[in-house]
Amino acid sequence: MVMVLTILMCHSIPTLQLNVRNKSAAAECFMRTELCLEGLIDVLREDVPILRLLAEVLCLLDMVVNSFAHTVSSKPVDRYTRPEFTDNGPMAIDAGRHPILEGLHNDFVPNNLFLSEASNMVIVMGPNMSGKSTYLQQVCLIVILAQIGCYIPARFASLRVVDRIFTRMGTGDNVEHNSSTFMTEMKETAFVMQNVSPKYNFFINLNLIKYATLVGTISV
Repeated sequence: MVMVLTILMCHSIPTLQLNVRNKSAAAECFMRTELCLEGLIDVLREDVPILRLLAEVLCLLDMVVNSFAHTVSSKPVDRYTRPEFTDNGPMAIDAGRHPILEGLHNDFVPNNLFLSEASNMVIVMGPNMSGKSTYLQQVCLIVILAQIGCYIPARFASLRVVDRIFTRMGTGDNVEHNSSTFMTEMKETAFVMQNVSPKYNFFINLNLIKYATLVGTISV
Protein backbone atom coordinates (compact mmCIF):
# COMPACT_ATOMS: atom_id res chain seq x y z
CA MET A 1 0.00 0.00 0.00
CA VAL A 2 1.45 3.34 -1.08
CA MET A 3 0.63 6.44 0.87
CA VAL A 4 0.79 9.77 -0.93
CA LEU A 5 1.41 12.81 1.19
CA THR A 6 0.15 16.05 -0.24
CA ILE A 7 1.31 19.39 1.14
CA LEU A 8 -0.86 22.35 0.48
CA MET A 9 0.67 25.78 0.99
CA CYS A 10 -1.49 28.86 0.98
CA HIS A 11 -0.22 32.42 0.67
CA SER A 12 -1.97 35.67 0.85
CA ILE A 13 -1.04 38.73 -1.12
CA PRO A 14 0.23 40.68 1.97
CA THR A 15 2.42 37.70 2.96
CA LEU A 16 3.99 37.55 -0.51
CA GLN A 17 4.62 41.28 -0.35
CA LEU A 18 6.34 40.91 3.02
CA ASN A 19 8.56 38.13 1.66
CA VAL A 20 9.63 40.31 -1.25
CA ARG A 21 10.39 43.20 1.11
CA ASN A 22 12.40 40.92 3.43
CA LYS A 23 14.49 39.57 0.56
CA SER A 24 15.13 43.08 -0.74
CA ALA A 25 16.12 44.32 2.72
CA ALA A 26 18.47 41.35 3.22
CA ALA A 27 20.12 41.96 -0.16
CA GLU A 28 20.60 45.64 0.64
CA CYS A 29 22.02 44.74 4.07
CA PHE A 30 24.55 42.37 2.52
CA MET A 31 25.55 44.98 -0.05
CA ARG A 32 26.02 47.70 2.60
CA THR A 33 28.01 45.28 4.78
CA GLU A 34 30.31 44.48 1.88
CA LEU A 35 30.84 48.17 1.16
CA CYS A 36 31.65 48.86 4.82
CA LEU A 37 34.13 46.00 4.98
CA GLU A 38 35.83 47.13 1.78
CA GLY A 39 36.10 50.66 3.14
CA LEU A 40 37.51 49.37 6.44
CA ILE A 41 40.09 47.27 4.59
CA ASP A 42 41.11 50.30 2.51
CA VAL A 43 41.62 52.34 5.67
CA LEU A 44 43.53 49.58 7.47
CA ARG A 45 45.73 48.92 4.46
CA GLU A 46 47.37 52.32 4.98
CA ASP A 47 48.20 51.45 8.61
CA VAL A 48 49.49 47.92 8.09
CA PRO A 49 53.08 48.77 9.20
CA ILE A 50 51.78 50.35 12.42
CA LEU A 51 49.47 47.39 13.08
CA ARG A 52 52.33 44.96 12.48
CA LEU A 53 54.50 46.88 14.94
CA LEU A 54 51.66 46.92 17.45
CA ALA A 55 51.24 43.15 17.08
CA GLU A 56 54.96 42.63 17.72
CA VAL A 57 54.80 44.82 20.83
CA LEU A 58 51.78 42.91 22.15
CA CYS A 59 53.53 39.61 21.50
CA LEU A 60 56.59 40.88 23.36
CA LEU A 61 54.49 41.99 26.31
CA ASP A 62 52.68 38.66 26.35
CA MET A 63 56.02 36.83 26.33
CA VAL A 64 57.50 38.98 29.10
CA VAL A 65 54.43 39.08 31.36
CA ASN A 66 52.86 35.67 30.83
CA SER A 67 55.98 33.61 30.16
CA PHE A 68 59.03 35.17 31.79
CA ALA A 69 57.33 36.76 34.78
CA HIS A 70 55.19 33.70 35.47
CA THR A 71 58.18 31.36 35.19
CA VAL A 72 60.30 33.41 37.57
CA SER A 73 57.53 34.20 40.08
CA SER A 74 56.30 30.60 40.26
CA LYS A 75 59.74 29.28 41.26
CA PRO A 76 61.26 29.39 44.76
CA VAL A 77 63.41 32.36 45.66
CA ASP A 78 66.93 32.40 44.16
CA ARG A 79 66.10 29.64 41.66
CA TYR A 80 66.28 32.17 38.82
CA THR A 81 68.85 34.97 38.80
CA ARG A 82 69.63 38.01 36.71
CA PRO A 83 72.62 37.37 34.41
CA GLU A 84 75.57 39.72 34.05
CA PHE A 85 77.10 40.62 30.70
CA THR A 86 80.74 41.40 30.05
CA ASP A 87 82.72 42.43 26.97
CA ASN A 88 86.05 40.77 27.67
CA GLY A 89 85.46 38.72 30.79
CA PRO A 90 85.00 34.96 30.98
CA MET A 91 81.78 33.10 30.42
CA ALA A 92 80.87 31.60 33.77
CA ILE A 93 77.72 29.78 34.91
CA ASP A 94 77.39 28.60 38.48
CA ALA A 95 74.82 25.89 39.29
CA GLY A 96 73.10 26.16 35.92
CA ARG A 97 70.04 24.04 35.22
CA HIS A 98 68.05 23.00 32.18
CA PRO A 99 64.93 25.23 32.22
CA ILE A 100 62.66 22.47 30.89
CA LEU A 101 64.04 19.28 32.38
CA GLU A 102 64.25 20.69 35.90
CA GLY A 103 60.46 21.01 35.84
CA LEU A 104 60.12 17.35 34.87
CA HIS A 105 62.71 15.89 37.23
CA ASN A 106 63.00 16.98 40.86
CA ASP A 107 66.48 15.44 41.19
CA PHE A 108 68.10 17.46 38.37
CA VAL A 109 71.78 18.07 39.21
CA PRO A 110 73.04 21.64 38.52
CA ASN A 111 76.12 22.08 36.33
CA ASN A 112 78.87 24.69 36.10
CA LEU A 113 80.68 26.21 33.13
CA PHE A 114 83.78 28.38 32.82
CA LEU A 115 85.22 29.60 29.52
CA SER A 116 87.94 32.21 29.11
CA GLU A 117 90.64 33.29 26.69
CA ALA A 118 93.04 30.80 28.23
CA SER A 119 90.49 27.98 28.37
CA ASN A 120 87.96 28.28 25.56
CA MET A 121 86.97 24.65 25.08
CA VAL A 122 85.10 22.19 27.28
CA ILE A 123 85.28 18.44 26.71
CA VAL A 124 82.39 16.56 28.29
CA MET A 125 82.94 12.82 28.67
CA GLY A 126 80.67 10.12 29.97
CA PRO A 127 78.74 6.99 29.05
CA ASN A 128 75.61 6.96 26.95
CA MET A 129 72.55 8.62 28.51
CA SER A 130 74.72 10.37 31.08
CA GLY A 131 73.56 13.89 30.20
CA LYS A 132 76.24 15.20 27.82
CA SER A 133 73.73 16.55 25.30
CA THR A 134 71.58 17.92 28.12
CA TYR A 135 74.58 19.84 29.45
CA LEU A 136 75.29 21.37 26.03
CA GLN A 137 71.65 22.24 25.42
CA GLN A 138 71.38 23.71 28.91
CA VAL A 139 74.22 26.16 28.30
CA CYS A 140 72.74 27.26 24.98
CA LEU A 141 69.29 27.78 26.51
CA ILE A 142 70.77 29.85 29.34
CA VAL A 143 72.61 32.04 26.82
CA ILE A 144 69.47 32.54 24.74
CA LEU A 145 67.28 33.29 27.75
CA ALA A 146 69.82 35.81 29.02
CA GLN A 147 70.04 37.66 25.71
CA ILE A 148 66.28 37.97 25.26
CA GLY A 149 66.01 39.56 28.69
CA CYS A 150 64.85 36.69 30.89
CA TYR A 151 66.17 35.58 34.24
CA ILE A 152 68.08 32.34 33.96
CA PRO A 153 68.02 29.08 35.95
CA ALA A 154 71.37 29.43 37.70
CA ARG A 155 72.91 30.70 40.92
CA PHE A 156 75.16 33.11 39.02
CA ALA A 157 76.05 33.78 35.39
CA SER A 158 78.48 36.10 33.64
CA LEU A 159 78.04 35.93 29.88
CA ARG A 160 79.19 37.56 26.69
CA VAL A 161 76.83 38.72 23.97
CA VAL A 162 76.87 36.12 21.18
CA ASP A 163 75.79 36.65 17.61
CA ARG A 164 75.39 33.03 16.56
CA ILE A 165 75.07 29.57 18.02
CA PHE A 166 76.20 26.50 16.10
CA THR A 167 74.75 23.12 16.96
CA ARG A 168 75.85 19.75 15.64
CA MET A 169 73.97 16.90 17.22
CA GLY A 170 73.11 13.43 16.08
CA THR A 171 74.90 10.45 14.57
CA GLY A 172 72.92 9.94 11.38
CA ASP A 173 74.52 9.40 8.00
CA ASN A 174 73.46 10.85 4.65
CA VAL A 175 72.85 8.05 2.19
CA GLU A 176 71.56 10.39 -0.53
CA HIS A 177 74.92 12.17 -0.68
CA ASN A 178 76.99 9.03 -0.09
CA SER A 179 78.24 10.34 3.25
CA SER A 180 78.94 8.17 6.25
CA THR A 181 78.26 9.29 9.80
CA PHE A 182 81.86 10.42 10.26
CA MET A 183 81.92 12.29 6.94
CA THR A 184 78.63 14.02 7.77
CA GLU A 185 80.05 15.11 11.11
CA MET A 186 83.20 16.44 9.47
CA LYS A 187 81.25 18.37 6.82
CA GLU A 188 79.01 19.99 9.39
CA THR A 189 81.99 20.80 11.61
CA ALA A 190 83.81 22.34 8.65
CA PHE A 191 80.77 24.53 7.99
CA VAL A 192 80.86 25.66 11.61
CA MET A 193 84.55 26.52 11.48
CA GLN A 194 84.14 28.43 8.19
CA ASN A 195 81.28 30.55 9.52
CA VAL A 196 82.65 31.39 12.95
CA SER A 197 82.51 35.08 13.76
CA PRO A 198 85.92 36.82 13.76
CA LYS A 199 85.09 38.40 17.11
CA TYR A 200 84.86 36.51 20.36
CA ASN A 201 81.09 36.80 20.38
CA PHE A 202 79.94 33.37 19.42
CA PHE A 203 79.17 30.17 21.20
CA ILE A 204 79.58 26.73 19.68
CA ASN A 205 77.46 23.86 20.87
CA LEU A 206 78.73 20.60 19.41
CA ASN A 207 77.96 17.00 20.05
CA LEU A 208 80.74 15.66 17.91
CA ILE A 209 82.41 12.31 17.43
CA LYS A 210 80.12 10.25 19.63
CA TYR A 211 82.10 7.02 19.58
CA ALA A 212 80.40 4.43 21.73
CA THR A 213 83.10 2.54 23.58
CA LEU A 214 83.44 0.70 26.84
CA VAL A 215 84.88 3.83 28.41
CA GLY A 216 82.18 6.16 27.16
CA THR A 217 81.53 8.83 24.58
CA ILE A 218 82.86 12.33 24.18
CA SER A 219 81.18 15.64 23.43
CA VAL A 220 82.85 18.94 22.61
